[in-house]
Formats: sequence, structure tokens, C-alpha cells
Amino acid sequence: MTQTTADPADLTDPTDPAIVADPPTAPSRTRLAICWLTIAATFPYLALKIAWICGSSIGVHGDGMRSHAFIALNSLTILMDATAATAALSLVKPWGRRTPAAVLLFPVWAATGFLAPVVLGAPLGAIIDAVTGSQTPQPAATSSSALAGWVSAVVYTGFGVQGIGLAIGFVLYARARWGRVLVLTSSRLPDGTLRGAQRAIAIGVAAVSVAPALIRVYWALGGRQGAPYRDSSLGTYAVQGVFGVFALAGAWGVVLLLGRRDDRDRDRDHDRDHDRDRPIMRTLLIAWTGTGTMFCWGMWGVLSAILTEAIGVKASEGLMTAVGSLQMVCGAVLATLMALVMVEAHAIIGSCERS
Repeated sequence: MTQTTADPADLTDPTDPAIVADPPTAPSRTRLAICWLTIAATFPYLALKIAWICGSSIGVHGDGMRSHAFIALNSLTILMDATAATAALSLVKPWGRRTPAAVLLFPVWAATGFLAPVVLGAPLGAIIDAVTGSQTPQPAATSSSALAGWVSAVVYTGFGVQGIGLAIGFVLYARARWGRVLVLTSSRLPDGTLRGAQRAIAIGVAAVSVAPALIRVYWALGGRQGAPYRDSSLGTYAVQGVFGVFALAGAWGVVLLLGRRDDRDRDRDHDRDHDRDRPIMRTLLIAWTGTGTMFCWGMWGVLSAILTEAIGVKASEGLMTAVGSLQMVCGAVLATLMALVMVEAHAIIGSCERS
């Protein structure tokens, strides 16, 4: 089949809203407020982690946080949260607009993927536990994993604020920097020379990603074979379902983004009749968040399985490692395909504007 490409004239019509973007301006007060609120939300978590590394036992029963494994793990999570704070700052500073896209997008994508399920999963799990009365057995006071109840509340509240703040801040930033691409509709998204191969890879990888996602849903629905936690509350298991649903949505979003050109042409003709030919922003957000969730929580699952004994979690290491590894790889591949589509569209529009 002959590969088709977008007509440059179709992308450069000066009356077409798909190429209208505001010139660079100073960030609004709203963007600044979101940025500083997001950064402020990292402080309690960072303060706890730094205190534990320095030998403090605040919020901890026992001295487990002083082990080498916990010091290494806390150092890693400090780096992760500091990266989220830096990413939030880059969304409103002039140097953020000058930062190469890849340097900025990877940490924001990873932070979004890591925090977005927490925004939904943490309150959902809490509600389920409150309604059912389910509880996770408290470890002994000498256990290295015995944390005071207020620690989880502080940590997950901060994660929730960070997730919401980064998501809103990044959408506003992306609209200002790449608005010409983000307002393209699915029917006008240009096909590249390798789109057929990209589409085939996306469908194959998406199909593979279904299995680990469904395993997480199986754990959420009560399945305990290979479950990552033993004797945990129903709310804790329900969060696994959130990870699975996000992963399935991300795979679907990438496949939809890479849909056939002739299908998109038919959709365009149909949508013009019904005035429903909408921008790709919604599909892109689903693909962005879902692939980030796959990659980050897959990677975290692998690390958790490796550090099972050190962090005090009883897990089925073999299955958890397999699920996490598969999701990490699938998330990375699908995100790469998503990025290639958007880079190609941006390059085509840029060449049209220069011609």
C-alpha cells in the first residue's frame, strides 16, 4: 500500500486554527501559583527522607531506616522528588523554554506516570478500606517498615498535589510551546514514511502489554496468586487495578494516535459533517499518562521485588519482577512511538512555516 503524507498546504492555511499559537509570553499568575504549590508539596517528603538519611527516627518505629538498603532507597526517592520539583520550575522559567525538548519531557513524563495513579489510587484505596473496614496488619514496633500513621497521610497528600500540579502546569506549558502541533486534529495528523512499521510495532507491543495490566486488575479483584503484597488491605490491592487500567488506557491511546491515515480521512469527512473533528490533545494525554505509568510503576515493581527483604514487603518476587519488567519495556517502546509521531508532525509544520 502506498504511504500517504499530509499536504503541506493543508497545514499552512493562515485561517486554519491548527497553526495559530500565541507568541511566547511571561507565564500567568495561575501558572506561577501552580508551579510554587507543586514545589511546596515536595518539601514534607524531602524533609522526611533527608531526616531519615541523617539518622533521625521521626515517624519511624525502630532503626530500620538506618540500614544501607534503606539509605540507598531513600537517596533514590529524594532524587526522584527533587527532579519533580525541578521539572515544575522549568515549566515557568525562561530557561525552561530553551531547554531541549527531550531533556525536559522525559522527567515530566516519568513524574506524571508515577504520580497520576497515586492521585486516583490513594483516595480510592482509602475509601475502599473505610467502607469495608479492611486494614493492613500493623508491623511490630521493631520492624523496619513500621511507620507512624501520619507519615502515609503526609506523603500521599504531597504526591497528590504534585501530580495534579505537574499535569496542569505541563498542559499549559505545552500549549504555549507546541500549540501548533497540539491543536492538530486526528484527521490532519501527518503520516510519516515509517508510519506503517510504527503502527505494526505499536499494535504488537500494546497486545503484549495487556497481559501484565490484566494481572494487576486480577490482583485488584481479589486474586492472590503472585500478588505483590501479603495480608494487605483491600484498598492496597485496589491500587494495583488503577495501575492496570492506566496501562491499558496508555496502550490504547498510542494505537489510536497511530491510526490508519485512510481511517482518519473517513473520520474527518464524517466529523466535518457533524462538527466533531477535535484536536489530538485528549488522545495524547491518555497515551502520555498511560505509558508513563507503565514504565515508572513497572520499574518500581522490579525495584520493590529486588529489595523485598530490605523494605519489609512480602512479595511474590518472580511474578512481580516479570510483570514490572514487561510493563517497563512496553511503556518505553510505546512512549518512543508516541514521541516519534509528535516530532514528525512538529518537523513538518516547521518546514511548512519556513517555506
